[in-house]
Amino acid sequence: MQEDKFKVLNYAMHYGVVLGFFWAFKYLFHIGATYYSYLDFIYQSLGIGTFFLMYYLTTRYRDKANDGNISYLHCVAFTVLLCFFASLIEAVVSYFHYTVIDPSYISSLNKKLFDIMKQMDFSDDFLREAERVSIGPLYYTVSQIFGNVIFGLILSLIYGFIISKKIKIQ
Repeated sequence: MQEDKFKVLNYAMHYGVVLGFFWAFKYLFHIGATYYSYLDFIYQSLGIGTFFLMYYLTTRYRDKANDGNISYLHCVAFTVLLCFFASLIEAVVSYFHYTVIDPSYISSLNKKLFDIMKQMDFSDDFLREAERVSIGPLYYTVSQIFGNVIFGLILSLIYGFIISKKIKIQ
């Protein structure tokens, strides 16, 4: 049983590197879309490609590491770990974007957020407190990691039904 946990972790790390570099590559188009709007189409298209790549990596794990058999929970655990490790790689690129490439990006996001809160008639005390707290690049990077893990969890619940196969007893 202990060996199975290390196998899941090992494959999730290795395949997470593949998915992480794909997400980092995709994120480069997100950065470029702030300067050239047509790059946003490529970014969105690559986002759709994420579903296919995750499906491929999970089925490959099932076939290579588990001889074609995987339970539902095993599939869910692998896919969530896959997204976690991939999001760590993407987080490096996004943090670099927030701090080096475009340091004003976070402040423009915060400004848009405060404008929306003002339109929604939040109290002045709440708005002053929200401006005082000031959300920084590290917060956005960590929230992106959590968002990717939650995305992986939701997708894994679906993939678990599609990819899992019962173990055949001979």
